[in-house]
Amino acid sequence: MACGLAIFGQRQGVSLAGSSIRDRLLADRRALLDLGTRNRLVHIPLRTKNIRAIEIVEERSTNVFALLGAGKRLSFLHSESASADGASEDGSSGQGTAVAPDDDESGSHKKHTDTKLQTKLSAEGLQKRLLDIWYDARTIEEEQGVNILYLAFGLLKWFEDDKSEVERLAPLVLLPVRLERSSAADRFHLVSRAEPPSTNLSLQAKMDGEFGIKIEDFGDEDEVDVAAYLAGVGATVSGKGRWEVKPNAMVLGFFSFSKFLMYRDLDPENWPADAGLDEHPCIKGLLNDGFEAPDPIVPDDGKIDSVIQPIAMHHVIDADSSQTIAIEEVARGRHLVIKGPPGTGKSQTITNIIAAAAAQGRTVLTAASMPECDREAFREPIWDRADDVVEIVERGERFAKLRTAFDAAFVEAAWNASLDQCRTTLAEKGDSWFRLFSGRYRAQIGLLASYLKVPLPKTLAQRLLLVDGLIGAQAARRAFEELQTAGKAAFGSAWRGERSDWARLGSLSSWWSAFSERDLPAGARERLSRIRVSDEDRQSFDSFDASFRSARSTLDGLV
Repeated sequence: MACGLAIFGQRQGVSLAGSSIRDRLLADRRALLDLGTRNRLVHIPLRTKNIRAIEIVEERSTNVFALLGAGKRLSFLHSESASADGASEDGSSGQGTAVAPDDDESGSHKKHTDTKLQTKLSAEGLQKRLLDIWYDARTIEEEQGVNILYLAFGLLKWFEDDKSEVERLAPLVLLPVRLERSSAADRFHLVSRAEPPSTNLSLQAKMDGEFGIKIEDFGDEDEVDVAAYLAGVGATVSGKGRWEVKPNAMVLGFFSFSKFLMYRDLDPENWPADAGLDEHPCIKGLLNDGFEAPDPIVPDDGKIDSVIQPIAMHHVIDADSSQTIAIEEVARGRHLVIKGPPGTGKSQTITNIIAAAAAQGRTVLTAASMPECDREAFREPIWDRADDVVEIVERGERFAKLRTAFDAAFVEAAWNASLDQCRTTLAEKGDSWFRLFSGRYRAQIGLLASYLKVPLPKTLAQRLLLVDGLIGAQAARRAFEELQTAGKAAFGSAWRGERSDWARLGSLSSWWSAFSERDLPAGARERLSRIRVSDEDRQSFDSFDASFRSARSTLDGLV
């Protein structure tokens, strides 16, 4: 029998003397950790010349955090004292003296509240570094589906022991960001991805495990006080000689959490007491007990056609004998793992498995296709009413578009103004030859003009259209504000009110609404909220998605 892939689904009982399931789980879990100093979450080598990172200097971290949180686009300033290759005049890589801050108090305040970020790099070095980071960030997100570009706020200076002279620097608060530019000739801007900041989970684990120092998470994840958090960490490490927190140190660079998130999810203490992870049948089978070996549906020397009738196959892509058996195994309800090197047909087999399930009238839920979200919020009861969640997003998206459109024409005060009387007066007297003699008409026109950023329209029709539009936008805002509590419950830390990322929230609500009307098993949402998909898994599913789309296109052409 030709074997295009290996199938592992029947594991005989394995004896692991002296090792409990919990011990095995904890040992495998520890293997996920990378707490060495090569991990940039543990140490950022700022003095390395070719590092893909940019140090921000002469700025206040709280001001920068607030500007990004307000949706501001920040640009970068080069150092006048850096050499052409990007290094500073003292010869170190990016460690030179930046442009000196303004001496007077007003100048210093202006410097720290503008939208320009000072760096230590030369003009040429800064642009090259920004281009490299932008290209790498875009490539990683396109190929792996994840963002690992963060702006780090605050650095912990620490040493591996009391005798060490090697200074280590670890980030404390990490905010997801992205670099943007409108054209190749335009400068780069830094913007927030409207996602919540994170504490440094890897650093917390290292400090706790090796030094007995517990660095806490944020007290309130909805309203993060960066200054207070950094001060708290400083107090926590104050007992260690030479250790200190640099609250205004900031670094733009790449930081990956994926393995640590899996490490935390596999902690038995994070699971309910009555549903322990180490008591789950699949975990017990994988780590200790093994699985009962059922009889193969086709013996090694057997003929497939007598067992799997060709007319009963629902393949939409060609499959060899081993793939056909794997597809039939799944169709009969068996659990198995399919493993093989690239090019052996794993994605095509998954495509055929889904086609077979669809032919049986079954629903297939692909966990890797689940959009990124606040997993805790996804467990909230409001998700039982998918239509309500969709309505939240639709109202929010509609108001956001109206807000953008009318902010270009009206000042902020207009949003809270009552324009009913203005509208009535315009409709009654706007066409009259004697309107200019009416004090009421002149007062309402003056009021309307005071709310405008643009010139007052000439014609009555244009004026009415403008007023009616704002009245409609005000109504949309009131309707949206009624859903603030529900929106926060549904989306958790991803909820930013009218500044929410509506494309992101919409992708989650649309994805779930496609399944909520189906007969999903009890607790499906709870289980989905606990699933973490690795970068490698996403790559595999992207490959599958391409195969599936190709097969569907071919099938559509035949129908």
